[in-house]
Amino acid sequence: QLYAEYRSKLKEYQQDKSATDEPTHPGSKMAFMPANNSKSGLLQLIHENDERGILFETEGDTLADALRQEQGNFSDLLRKAFHHEAVSFYRRTEREFREIENPYLSVVLSSTPDQYLKLIPTVQNGLFSRFLHFSLKPAKEFRNVFDREKRGYPEYFAALGEDFLKVFLHLEGLENDPIEFEFRPEQEARFLSLFGGWKQDFG
Repeated sequence: QLYAEYRSKLKEYQQDKSATDEPTHPGSKMAFMPANNSKSGLLQLIHENDERGILFETEGDTLADALRQEQGNFSDLLRKAFHHEAVSFYRRTEREFREIENPYLSVVLSSTPDQYLKLIPTVQNGLFSRFLHFSLKPAKEFRNVFDREKRGYPEYFAALGEDFLKVFLHLEGLENDPIEFEFRPEQEARFLSLFGGWKQDFG
């Protein structure tokens, strides 16, 4: 609807420039943002989407290739968004300063091991500690490509989405905001021991 209004005002302006002021772009509203993006483009999308967004790519090198581009290296944005650190940017064309106070950016990727190494070539890379990593072991047997149970995946994930929506609405309706999570003392000890050992290994 906003876009339709924008097009209507733009047409009116083009026909008679004295009839109205030049309309402003209503912005791009999208939950899923392309990883194949420039830094300024991604910042603009997050700003126009209430400081929230999701990067969802089935090929990890889509993001890796974007980060290697001169205008697309937004690795710092991914690191800052992990703990919602404020990000500011300046649009030279419009001479406009913008600040994203609390960016919420989720990144979901799947990749091969080689693609992963292109994205995060070393554990010293700041991105490594900002991701939760899953390594899936390949099946030894050849999979049945005629398995008819796989046809029910869309319905399965749609139902799963409904379950997650119920949990989200329940948590959103709680009076305690924000929700705080704490480890028990024995869990804290296990946490420190585990990560302390990993620190020694990767040191």
